[in-house]
Amino acid sequence: MGIGEKMKRLEEAAKEMASAIISAESIRVVSHYDADGISSAAIMTKALVRENRKFHLSIVKQVDEGVLQAEADSVDEMVLFLDLGTG
Repeated sequence: MGIGEKMKRLEEAAKEMASAIISAESIRVVSHYDADGISSAAIMTKALVRENRKFHLSIVKQVDEGVLQAEADSVDEMVLFLDLGTG
């Protein structure tokens, strides 16, 4: 598969993800508390505000059992994890 085909598949996947996010009733955004995570959260929340979507933002130090349980108990339809590695 050439680079052109890979880029086309990536673009299609991004469009699918954007459509799913925009169509969600409510969205939880969870991001890392460092500069990259806060920047990622700012970009995402700006996009959600622009689309007039209801969301809740949480900035966390790391993903641990407590964070995962809180998200599992959440009533939000979609949870987006931004800039959170598995370190």
